[in-house]
Amino acid sequence: IEIRKVQLGVRAEINVSAYRDRTYDGEVWKIAPTATMRDNIRSFEVAVLLKNASEELRPQMTADVDIIVTERDDVLQMPIAALVEKEVTAVYAQIPQERKGAFSVSARLSVSYAGDEKSYPALVDRVSDDERHHDDRIIHEVRIVVDDNPGEMQWGPTTPMTLAIEGGATLTDVMCDIRKDRDPYALRVVGDGPLPEDHSLIETEEIRLTIGERNEYSIEILAGLQDGDRVRVPELSRRDLFMWDE
Repeated sequence: IEIRKVQLGVRAEINVSAYRDRTYDGEVWKIAPTATMRDNIRSFEVAVLLKNASEELRPQMTADVDIIVTERDDVLQMPIAALVEKEVTAVYAQIPQERKGAFSVSARLSVSYAGDEKSYPALVDRVSDDERHHDDRIIHEVRIVVDDNPGEMQWGPTTPMTLAIEGGATLTDVMCDIRKDRDPYALRVVGDGPLPEDHSLIETEEIRLTIGERNEYSIEILAGLQDGDRVRVPELSRRDLFMWDE
C-alpha cells in the first residue's frame, strides 16, 4: 500500500547495524515491476543506490533504509502515540454539482431521514472536488459528521435524507450512505499551568484533528491543534520518548 509513494530518484538514508553513528546517502534506483509474497504480505523489492559508499561496508550487512517521499518545512506535528481514534457516525451525501456551493467545511446543519421528524445536528467535514456521474447528473460527495455518534443511526443501504443547512437551504431526498467511521482525535490538556503529579487528575478535552503525512513516530497536524498545545500521550514508553526527542 506504500509503493505508490516511492519514485525513482527519490532520496534515501541508510543506517548500517555495524555503524549506528553513521548515515549513508542514497537514492531509489530500481523498483520491482511485480510484487512478491512473504508471510502473507505482498511487497515490492526496491533497490537503493549508495552515493557515498565506503570500504567499511560489506555485502549482506544488515541495514535500515528510510526512503524520503515527502519533505516540507514548518510542519506542525505530534507524537503518533497521542493519536486517539474515535468512532463517529458519518453521512456520505451525494450532492448535485449545482448545489455543491451550498456546502462548506465546518458549516453546521441538521440531517434527518426522509419522512422522519427527528433531526440530528451535524457539521460538514469534507466537500469532494471529484466528480461522479449518476443518471446523467454530475454529483459530488459531501462527508457529514453527526454530533454525539447516535446509536440509532447505523449502517444500511443508500437512503434519501433531508439536509437543512443553518441559515441556508434545505435539500430533500438527498441520497446518502451512513457509516460508522473512526476519526482522528487528540486529548488536549486544558490550561497552561503545571501538571499535577497524579496524571489521572490531568484535565483534557477531545479535539478532532485533520491529519496529513505520518511516519513511525510522528504525525502531521493540518487542523485542530496549534503550536504550543499540550496533548496527553497514553502509556508513553521510554522508547517512544527517546525516538520522539530524536
